[in-house]
Amino acid sequence: HIDSCYVMGNSLGGMMAWNLTLRLPDMVKKLVLFNSAGYDMPEVMKSANADKLQNPLAQMLVKKGVRNL
Repeated sequence: HIDSCYVMGNSLGGMMAWNLTLRLPDMVKKLVLFNSAGYDMPEVMKSANADKLQNPLAQMLVKKGVRNL
């Protein structure tokens, strides 16, 4: 009986949070990801603003993280 929520996830939990957001976008107010898996899922690549993940800099940040640069 939850109308809306904020969702956070790390690693596999991030991929699960991403999947929840893609399946129920009207329910999720905000999505926060920490070192998330799943950025290259086909469902994510079809979603709005996924083109930003194709940017080489974004891909490097997602794969290596900010601390590892």
